[in-house]
Amino acid sequence: PINWTKVSTGLQDVSNINNKFVYGADNYDDFIDCPIEIGNHETDGFQVNGKNHELAFYGGLLPHRNQVKRDIKVIVEHISDYMGGMPYERYIFINHLIPGMYGGLEHKNSTALQFNGLSFAHREDYINWLCLVSHEYFHTWNVKRIRPKAFGPFDYQNEVDSSLLWLAEGLTSFMDELFVYQAGLISIEEYLNLQTKNLNRYFQTPGRKFHSLEESSFNAWNTLYKPVENSLNSTISYYLKGGIAFFILNTFFLKNGKSIKDFIDSLWARYLKDEKVGMTKAEILGVIESVGGAETRECFESWIETTDELPINEALKSIGLELEYDISKGVDLGIHVRYEGERVFVKSVHLDRAAYRDGLNPGDEIISINNMRIDKSSFTQLDQFLLENEVYDFQISRLNILQNVRISPMKKAPEIKRIKIKDAMLAESSLLWQQRL
Repeated sequence: PINWTKVSTGLQDVSNINNKFVYGADNYDDFIDCPIEIGNHETDGFQVNGKNHELAFYGGLLPHRNQVKRDIKVIVEHISDYMGGMPYERYIFINHLIPGMYGGLEHKNSTALQFNGLSFAHREDYINWLCLVSHEYFHTWNVKRIRPKAFGPFDYQNEVDSSLLWLAEGLTSFMDELFVYQAGLISIEEYLNLQTKNLNRYFQTPGRKFHSLEESSFNAWNTLYKPVENSLNSTISYYLKGGIAFFILNTFFLKNGKSIKDFIDSLWARYLKDEKVGMTKAEILGVIESVGGAETRECFESWIETTDELPINEALKSIGLELEYDISKGVDLGIHVRYEGERVFVKSVHLDRAAYRDGLNPGDEIISINNMRIDKSSFTQLDQFLLENEVYDFQISRLNILQNVRISPMKKAPEIKRIKIKDAMLAESSLLWQQRL
C-alpha cells in the first residue's frame, strides 16, 4: 500500500537508493532471527553509548502520564552497564499495543513485544510492562548468546528440546524485575509486591509437587504451550519456579560474599571464549559451584531435579524479609471458572480442594445450588455466603446431561498478604547489590 512507508527490523540496510528497501544479514541464522515490521506505524528512538535504539509502535494508548521512551532508555542503560557493554550495533523494540495480548520474543538485536495499550495509566500494569521490556532486553545476553547447547547452532530439520529452560527463562524472570528495581523505576515495596504475587502463584500451583524444573523445561512444547484442563495440577512453569529458584540462589551467593552478578559475569566470560557453543548442565552447575561453593551447587541441583519444596522462608529471612499471611476467614470451592454470557462453566479444578474431592469436573456448567439459579452475577458473590463444612447440592450440566453433585466447601488456603521488611538496611543492600566490591 502506498501509505506504508516504514520498515523496522534488525536486518542490515544495504540499499543505496532512496525509497528502495533492501536488507541483508551475515548468515542464515541472523536472517531468520530478525522480525520485520512493515507499515505506517509510529517510530522513535534514542541513543545509548553512541548506539541507536529504535522504537516501533503499532496500536493505541489511552492517555497516561508515564514516560515510556525514557523508561525504556533507563532499562537499556542499566542492563547494558550491568553486562559491561552492548553486543550489537543497533537495537529495535517492536511494540504491539493491543488489548488482550501479552508476551514477547527475543532476538539477537531486537525484540517484539505485545501488551494491552489500554492499561498504561494503571500503575501495576505499567510495572508489568517495564518488567516485560526488561525481560526481553536481557535475553540479548541470556538466551541469544549465553544459551543451552541445543539453542545454537540450530538443527532446523528436527525438533529442539532442552531441559535447561530454567536457565534461559528462569534466570531472566528473576533478573527482569530486579533490574527494574535497581534502575530506580519502582520502589522496594513495589518490587516485593511482585515477589508476593510470584510466591502466591507458586503455592497455588499443585503441579509443583509432580513436575520438576527439568521436566517442565523438556516438556515445554507439550505442557506450557499446550495447556489442558488439568495443567494446574500436573505441571509448573519454568518461568515461575525458575525465577524463584534464582532468587533463592542469589541469597546463597550473598552469604558467601558474592551475588548473582558474579554468576552472570562468569557465564558471559565463558560465552566470550567460545561464542559458537552453548552450555551444558554440568557447565552451569560448575559455575554455580565456583561462585557459591559445593553445598550451594548441591542445593540448586536438587531444586531443578526434584519436586521438593524450595527453601523460601529461609532465603527471605537471610536478607531481612519475612512472609506475612492473610488470616482473614473465608471458604472456597477450589475452582476456576469461565463465563459464556451469564452462564458459569468450570474451567479447572484445584487438586486437594473441595470441588476436586467431591467430584466437580472441568467443563461442568453450574446450573443451581440448593435449587437456586446461579448465573455470573450471583457466582461472583458466592464466597460471601458459603459456609465451611456445610453440604450444598449443585445441579450441573455435564456433557448436556443434568445431574447433582454434593459439595462441602473448605476453608480458604492460606495466601501471602505481603513480604514484610524486617531489616531494611539488609534487605535494600541485598537487592541492590550489583557486584562484589
